[in-house]
Amino acid sequence: MATLKCHNNLFRVVKPMTELETTKHIIGVVLTQYSLNAGLCKFKTNGKNALKKELTHLHEMDVFIPVPVSTFSDEQKRKALSTVTFIKQKRDNKVKGQVCVDGRKQREDFTKEEAASPTMTNESVFLTGVIDAKEGQDVATFDITGTYLHAVNDHDVNMVLKGKLAELMELVAPHIYQKHITTNKKGHPMLYVHLNKVLY
Repeated sequence: MATLKCHNNLFRVVKPMTELETTKHIIGVVLTQYSLNAGLCKFKTNGKNALKKELTHLHEMDVFIPVPVSTFSDEQKRKALSTVTFIKQKRDNKVKGQVCVDGRKQREDFTKEEAASPTMTNESVFLTGVIDAKEGQDVATFDITGTYLHAVNDHDVNMVLKGKLAELMELVAPHIYQKHITTNKKGHPMLYVHLNKVLY
């Protein structure tokens, strides 16, 4: 059954999508980001530059303090958090990198309430949008760049950047990070850092 869709106060008939079209659409919207290796493989130089830009931003915000690996105990090395890194192509075709903390190792150290992020749920955003549309409200959106990065981390959290991420971090500020790069048993570069700011 066709439905009416309103755009700029004009109605047009919209043919419903088949189940296959719906599935493809949802996957296309949801799965738009790639892991570090897949993103670098797909976007090549653009992916590398996007990730370097993200790491430069983290460096400029003093997120990481490099730590000599020799000062870490085996327990501290084991507990050092890893990263989850994504590369995605935005709607304007710009490629963006995002580095997040893989906090799974911290789950036993914090309650669910302490670990919760102060962000809105998707349902709240959609509901507010529906109400605003019904009331004919003007809506504007804006982005506060690096919102979390303005908050100082008051916990003792260490991280390890591995492989390509460690190499790219070294390129951002060689005079700071190069002397702290080590390699693991497989010869992959590793960089241990103290997390100075809050990183999601």
